[in-house]
Amino acid sequence: MSDRPIQYYLDQLKARIDAAVTLPATEWNYAAPHFTLRRFARGEYLARADEVMTHSFHIVEGLVRLFYTTADGREHNKGFAPEGRVVGSSASKILGQPARFDIQALEDTAALSLPFSISDELVDRHPAWERLRRLLLERLFLEKEQREMEFLLCNAQARYCRFMAHESELAKRIPLHHIASYLGMTPVALSRIRRRLKQAH
Repeated sequence: MSDRPIQYYLDQLKARIDAAVTLPATEWNYAAPHFTLRRFARGEYLARADEVMTHSFHIVEGLVRLFYTTADGREHNKGFAPEGRVVGSSASKILGQPARFDIQALEDTAALSLPFSISDELVDRHPAWERLRRLLLERLFLEKEQREMEFLLCNAQARYCRFMAHESELAKRIPLHHIASYLGMTPVALSRIRRRLKQAH
């Protein structure tokens, strides 16, 4: 795992924010000290289901998965977040109730953690923070709508092909059984689809 200092990651985050909104230096200088650098080994949990989430995690290095676990112990991947993504439970934040899903590192991961209370304060401080939050939420809504459409209108093979077309580089970092879970199929079914597609080419 990298031992880079927090300032390295803060500079990266600031560059991504600057690419999205015009944020005054005074606002960034106020926000930056509230971030905490957290490091997680592969397999370690950033947050657990059945616990109230109090922080968001800005992934600055590595890769995490978000997943639900059914009563019989089966896991269902909700999504994946590599560098540049923000993860957390909006429902847990808004309702103050325990989250329903876990967040686990698939690789050694570094994240900048920010309390939800601070992110709310920032939104009230300056319109640029509010615009940034809106842009993040719009991206999440688009991804959710796209995923719903794929599950309702596409068969398993089509879902896999669409995933590979849009996330080919990310797919190289994710074990196949986790991809299968995310796409709503068994690893055996995914193997058949991959074999059929290979034979077709």
